Amino acid sequence: MPIVSSPAYTPLPPFMQQDVVWAQMLQFQNSVYHFTCALTNELGPNFPALSDEVICRLLHIQPHERVLDIGGGDSCLQRANVVTDAFPDMDAHRSGRSLQSALSEDKEFVQCFAEELPFADKSFDVAYARAVFEHTIDPAAACREMMRVANRGFIETPSPLAEYLGGHPTHRWIVWVEPSAEGEPVLVFRRKPYRTAPFSYLLRGCWFTSNEFNFLWEWKYRNAIDTQLAWEGTFQFRVEEGEPEQYINYDDPAQAALAHLDTAVSSIQFGEVPAEVILPDLEYALKLQPEWALAHNALGCLYHGMQQTDKAKACFAEAVRLNPEEAAYRQNLQMNSAYGEAALLLIPQEQKGVSHTELQRCAITLRQLEQGLALLLPESIRNAHSPRMQEIMRRLNEVRASAGRLE
Repeated sequence: MPIVSSPAYTPLPPFMQQDVVWAQMLQFQNSVYHFTCALTNELGPNFPALSDEVICRLLHIQPHERVLDIGGGDSCLQRANVVTDAFPDMDAHRSGRSLQSALSEDKEFVQCFAEELPFADKSFDVAYARAVFEHTIDPAAACREMMRVANRGFIETPSPLAEYLGGHPTHRWIVWVEPSAEGEPVLVFRRKPYRTAPFSYLLRGCWFTSNEFNFLWEWKYRNAIDTQLAWEGTFQFRVEEGEPEQYINYDDPAQAALAHLDTAVSSIQFGEVPAEVILPDLEYALKLQPEWALAHNALGCLYHGMQQTDKAKACFAEAVRLNPEEAAYRQNLQMNSAYGEAALLLIPQEQKGVSHTELQRCAITLRQLEQGLALLLPESIRNAHSPRMQEIMRRLNEVRASAGRLE
């Protein structure tokens, strides 16, 4: 379909603009599939950030150059000489994945925040930050520090489209690139204006079941689901704080716990997400709010699905202790069979903000949302009469209806 309004703006710095690599096709395969896609698609330049080889080629990284990966965590750039991470012992930011894969590499590891890099000015030729700046407490400081320590670099964060459709509970910022009055790229940060995901991570399970979905999201249209900025020398940025009553305050334990529980409950509800991926969100929600019956029940449902009956019953018992009036908790505790249906209580619907106004606060338009779904969902998923697609269409229609009420 033709692109009328792009959900992404990916300008190139001068040293990249004449690179013939942008006219090339990217081919990759595994034991299941083989895909081919162009490095420049309908939306413009598309950085395949999951390919270290191609990224190093695009960033013109030379063998002698020093490379810093800011917040590289468990999936750092293999070419990096130095890798930083602020939370080596806290895996909630990495969906439960261990940092050991990065620590075991032959690299220097430094624990620090992106806002305070303990390196000398221009001590690196290249700085790289993928899936990091949306987590920062002070993105302006992180931008200044990146420019201070490196001569050029690359930043990738989820795009407003990706955040609205899913994102991650630990993200604090909606991030995009827009042109300045002079035509220069400006990296914009706006506080994430919701506490529970508008589309309830409805597409999360597709990552684990559809190779075609993975190809479209992670490769072919990565510049739609990610904000991408390559820079040399300096770059412009802007931070928009927003209204406190609207955005998530991840430093508030109650709000952070709600965000993690929303992720987990939605993943259990619509299925296909592995239990080991869901478990860290539930554990962290309960670490923050240990007296939350709804979270104990959700954890019990997860253990029940894993056929870990004793653990499930312990969770259900705790939910009943904390809220003995809830019939669903008592029903779950009284189940005799490990294979019966556990009652999963959902996040109250009134806490879901699906509206045109919220869409605008997330810095995308209704047309971009519709086009994004058309581009990024394979036909096999779009045409399926599944509970997931029915719920996606219901919420999309809700956004359309709210737009009509404003006109």
